[in-house]
Amino acid sequence: MREEIGKWRESLGFEYFVKPEEDPLKRAIELADTIDSESLADIDKALLVLSNYYSYLSSQYGIIGARVGYLQDELDYAVGARSLRVNVGSAVERKAVVVTKDDSLMELKKTLDKEKTKLTMIKPILDSVKVKIDSIKKVYDRRIRNVS
Repeated sequence: MREEIGKWRESLGFEYFVKPEEDPLKRAIELADTIDSESLADIDKALLVLSNYYSYLSSQYGIIGARVGYLQDELDYAVGARSLRVNVGSAVERKAVVVTKDDSLMELKKTLDKEKTKLTMIKPILDSVKVKIDSIKKVYDRRIRNVS
């Protein structure tokens, strides 16, 4: 699972929030350090890069959210009918017994859990990119007013 999540994080550009490499996204993310000395054109470029990244992350968040919904429905449907035949404690316990006794359901649950992990990881990054865009935009707008 670690390798799969690592590849997924890399494909979304999450590594730029941890250990960035030199590229436009990295520069835009790190703009706060040098914003006072940046030209309006550079700030404009950074806003465009971050906006594009935000759109991409939002798209991925929607795709993964849809996948989670689909997988959850599939698991619930497959487990629901079978769990009625199990005579153990609560409904949750019955469903757990059904899943652990069926390899295909166990694999489906693992896939669902991986997708839920992705959603949990992407949401705070999505929020932080939005905050960064809004913050840089305020600086940009203030500098535009000062130029006028």
